[in-house]
Amino acid sequence: LEEQIAQSMASTEALESQLTELNAAKADLEERLADSETGADTLRTELGVAQEGSSTQLALAQNLAAKLAELQNEKDEMDARAATLREEITDNLSANGVEDVEVAIRDDNGVVINLPSGALFNSGRGRLSANGRNLMSRVAAALKDIDNNIVVEGHTDGIPVTGDLQAIFPSNWELSVARAANTVNYLANDADMDPLRLSATGYGEQRPVAPNDTREGRALNRRVEIVVLP
Repeated sequence: LEEQIAQSMASTEALESQLTELNAAKADLEERLADSETGADTLRTELGVAQEGSSTQLALAQNLAAKLAELQNEKDEMDARAATLREEITDNLSANGVEDVEVAIRDDNGVVINLPSGALFNSGRGRLSANGRNLMSRVAAALKDIDNNIVVEGHTDGIPVTGDLQAIFPSNWELSVARAANTVNYLANDADMDPLRLSATGYGEQRPVAPNDTREGRALNRRVEIVVLP
């Protein structure tokens, strides 16, 4: 009996040891479960914040896309109006006998009539020649029914003003401004265009359209541009 009792006590001690280990393992699992639940709560909170931020970003992206679409539609409409205006001006010029003149659309949708200075002015002069006045009268007739404002821009080549002309035009700036201003004066006073629609500016040699190291390039740079604003 004593031996059986000793065995039973040994078994009891072994079971108690196992129970202690199991309790420790249970406590560890419970702690880990608590940590996992805390982590899960944190993740759920972060997920909620992320979803809220995602919704905000999506709304912003949709708003931006709508604005971009609106701007694109406005640009398309402006481009279409500029193309229509260019076509109208080209047809009007042709109807008034102005041929072989470049009519282009700028990035700002202004329509530009490019007139070589040689067709308007004698060399080194700021006043319209007889041929220039005749040409400008026909250009004015082509533009008289168009209500858009107009800017006349004077441009020169890169060759500096020399000789006696310097007393009148110290530089190409003055020459280009004089040509633009005299063109505007003719349009307002002789072609009966509304002066409130007109303005003049000169750029000298600062906006070339071709290299100034060839005769052909310099001829292209000497020009007056009639800009019909959008």
